[in-house]
Amino acid sequence: MKQRSESRDVDPGIEDWHGEDDRRRVLAVFDATRAGRRALRRAVALAVDADLFVVTLAPQVCARGAGSPAASAYNIGVRAQAREDAELARAALAESFDGRTSVTTLVGRCEHLLPAWTFELEVAVVVLPGRGPLRRAGRLGRTLRRAGVRASIVAA
Repeated sequence: MKQRSESRDVDPGIEDWHGEDDRRRVLAVFDATRAGRRALRRAVALAVDADLFVVTLAPQVCARGAGSPAASAYNIGVRAQAREDAELARAALAESFDGRTSVTTLVGRCEHLLPAWTFELEVAVVVLPGRGPLRRAGRLGRTLRRAGVRASIVAA
């Protein structure tokens, strides 16, 4: 049986990065999945002498029509889960990371918000879980790489 690798780097040489350029910032997308926890651990390992930003995602659906009750209930539940994930990330970081860190929840269309937020913060490395609320992590990783951001996708 073929074994899956723990991560695949969109940018070869990511392990040797360790803050070589002016942008000494690492961003991890975290959720409560196994891949999310691995992404956080990988980001902590990469964030030696760098700022670490952790993001939880709350993708929202837009229902046609004004105030669809089903969409509203779904969106509320997703935001609550993202807040729980943020608390889990804070607890994990308190045990394993003593550097500068920030935990934030992005609410909305994550495939658009995450790249914009990454560029605004001038992040050098992004670590993405291969599963969870962020669909198409590979596509996002390639988009970030084309914009000059190193990306790593961590499998479950």
